[in-house]
Amino acid sequence: MFWHWRLLRRNLASPVEFIILLLLKENPQYGYELAQRIGVLFRGFWIPNVGTIYHALHRLEKRALIECKLEHRTRGLDRKQYVITKKGEETLSNTAGFFKERLDFFRTVVTLVDKYFEEGK
Repeated sequence: MFWHWRLLRRNLASPVEFIILLLLKENPQYGYELAQRIGVLFRGFWIPNVGTIYHALHRLEKRALIECKLEHRTRGLDRKQYVITKKGEETLSNTAGFFKERLDFFRTVVTLVDKYFEEGK
């Protein structure tokens, strides 16, 4: 399986957490902003539920992979801005390596499939 949950170690992130960490590596962001960015990145293939994003943010914060900075506003509700931590950057790096290994496998499979269809012509 591409991402076998039981094999995930503590120094890896789930796919949703991985995407969030990648985006937070670029710059600090708000939860709603992250959900919007992910929707744009996936071009409608996956439109994340905002609740899913906030649930992942909570897990990342609990594991000290991100920090939350509360922004007080005079109008409207206070907002939380999320920032990746040093530990989060390490987990991001570990997860990227894990992901790349699996991606290399799928690239090999796609090459075989392409070869198969070229021979069939």
